[in-house]
Amino acid sequence: MRAVFSVDLQEVSDWQGEQTTSHKSYPSDEDLIQLFDDFGWGLIDLMRIENRDIMAMVGDRDLNTPESSIRDTSLSPANDLANTSNGAVRHFSSLHLRLADPIFAQMPEVAAAERSRAIYIGYIASEQTLFVVIRMVPSVITLRLLHRELERLQRATTLMIQRLSQASLRGQTLILSPVIRIYERRFDHVIINGWIITNPLREVIREHWVDAIVFAVALSLAIVSLPNFYAGWFSENPIPFGMLERFNTAVSTTALILLIQLCGSYFQFKRTRLINWMVSRREKSY
Repeated sequence: MRAVFSVDLQEVSDWQGEQTTSHKSYPSDEDLIQLFDDFGWGLIDLMRIENRDIMAMVGDRDLNTPESSIRDTSLSPANDLANTSNGAVRHFSSLHLRLADPIFAQMPEVAAAERSRAIYIGYIASEQTLFVVIRMVPSVITLRLLHRELERLQRATTLMIQRLSQASLRGQTLILSPVIRIYERRFDHVIINGWIITNPLREVIREHWVDAIVFAVALSLAIVSLPNFYAGWFSENPIPFGMLERFNTAVSTTALILLIQLCGSYFQFKRTRLINWMVSRREKSY
């Protein structure tokens, strides 16, 4: 299965010596490569990794898988950047193109043009998840994460979202696409959609809308039925006043319990839940 989402890049001012010029441009491929290298997810010894190793990582352990015809050992991982000019870096490197072949073989939805624009291949070791970064236009990159198990793929995607949301490129934050799509293994249709949570309060109300409505009604009744407001009306008849007090206590307690539950959900969204996953409508209909 694959998780796919995009990231919008912001224009940044260019540097010349120690001064910033008025000309702006998008971050270069070198900037993006350095960003993911800083995450610690870059593959080591690319020259020694074979296509069968990549196939094993994605779960296909057929060691008879033929090697890709694309092979050029003239560039090593250490001098990829040094031997390319004008920002044309790893997506021109045959090493990355060769290693990307078995990854793209698992992604039938990827067009041929995209396959030649992979600028980075990485591995989230904690979840044993491979990912590839594709850049078709200067302002947007597309990330595709690959794993056979849905739970590990979702955890890896959450980790990637967390790192990217906290990162910056040349002083500019990254704008994450709010929608994440998970494709069924070996097919090109979406089985799960994910939404990045940007407003925890809104997500709490959307997911617990019944509790939110009951809380609002209970709180309103608790305020309206405060006994102090009606003390003068029932001064000569204590029975209705006692009933009002008990009613106020009941609705106040209900409102307090629901408030505690909603606050707990809010902090859960804010601290631990970065993505809301939902089975796609097409998958539900099966």
